[in-house]
Amino acid sequence: DGVAHLGASAKYEQYTWQEEIAHATTHGLGILLSVLGGVWLCVMAGNLRQTIGFTIYGLSSTLLYLASTLYHGLPHPNLKGLLRRLDHSAIYLLIAGSSTPFLLTLRQGWLPLLFMWGLAVAGIAFKLLVRNPHRYERISLAGYLAMGWVGALAAWQAIVMLSTSALVLLVCGGLLYTFGVFFYNWVSLRYHHAIWHLFVLSGSICHYFAIMSLAR
Repeated sequence: DGVAHLGASAKYEQYTWQEEIAHATTHGLGILLSVLGGVWLCVMAGNLRQTIGFTIYGLSSTLLYLASTLYHGLPHPNLKGLLRRLDHSAIYLLIAGSSTPFLLTLRQGWLPLLFMWGLAVAGIAFKLLVRNPHRYERISLAGYLAMGWVGALAAWQAIVMLSTSALVLLVCGGLLYTFGVFFYNWVSLRYHHAIWHLFVLSGSICHYFAIMSLAR
């Protein structure tokens, strides 16, 4: 049956329409900020490597927030399964995309760069091709966090050259993503997912300004 199961309505969270509006609004704002911020980074880029890194980062951020907004904003039940897969797949893009500007500053950064994008491709393939990926939700969540911190270690040589303020922003962003998982899992709390979205958005903003510090 090929990939017909991709569009099937998988098991997914049941939210009120008010919650879904909050979800779509918070990450809809992320689309706007990603587009504007990505363009500004490219304007600030000092060389070709920075332009490439900033472009990849901006596109990955935009795609993440676009996928999330579509998943929460489109009510059609037959699309929910596919949109959820795309939403979760885009997380891998952002993780790899966020490490790319740092890795491109290193002369020997190509190997860890290929490693990070290899992980992203593997994660996306898993999300798109495995039946009932919701069964592995907790494993996937742990994988996102692990991949993010692995990305920080892979780019450590570039990170240690950051200013103190940029380093603080980078760490704060990682902690916001990590602590936000508490609300992601607090399913009995109304608007828990919207709160998670705000943690993600705040973490992205911190990482954006840390990445901006690379522009010289």
